[in-house]
This record gives sequence, structure tokens and C-alpha cells, in this order.
Amino acid sequence: MNDDYRHWRWRPAADGGPVTLLLEVDGRSVNVLHAQVLDELEAILERLEREAPAGAVWSSPPGRAFAAGADIREFAALADADAARAMLRRGQELFARLQRLPCPSVAAL
Repeated sequence: MNDDYRHWRWRPAADGGPVTLLLEVDGRSVNVLHAQVLDELEAILERLEREAPAGAVWSSPPGRAFAAGADIREFAALADADAARAMLRRGQELFARLQRLPCPSVAAL
């Protein structure tokens, strides 16, 4: 199983402890949430749902803010309001899945 994604780093649990997930958006000076980051988040959530580790710690590497929010450049490329609503709905659904994970989650900011 892939432990590294393009924008996320999966650090396996030690001795049955929690896994650590570091957000480090490739090619950006700040971490922003864009379609590829959310695609990987979806894959990570599927893995966490399947593997159910003891816990998950969500963080970013030292010296880097966790997330500055959505990548507003993607909004400019949207065709219409329906596309914007679909994009926002997807983000909300992913974060609702994170909330329902079968393991405790902690954000270490």
C-alpha cells in the first residue's frame, strides 16, 4: 500500500499507536485545498475506514501552516454556480466522513 501520496505523507503507527498524516501541498508555499488534495484525502479516508488504526493524527511538517483554505484559483475555472456547489458539497462530504471515522482523530496544529 502506498504510504506517500503527492500532497500527503502517511506515517505508519508505531507499536499499535495512531498513524500520522502530514499535509504538504506539492508546489505551493502554503497548504491549500484543491481537487488533487481532496482526491488524495478521499483515498486516505477509504484506507482509514478499511484499516481502522488506533487513531489518526493530522498535521503538517514543522514551519508550515496546516491549511490556508480552499484554492481560490479553482473557483475561477468553474463553469457555473452548479459546478461551484458540487465542489463545495464534495469538500463538506469528505470532512463529514473524516468526522465519522472508526478511529479517533486529532489535529496537531
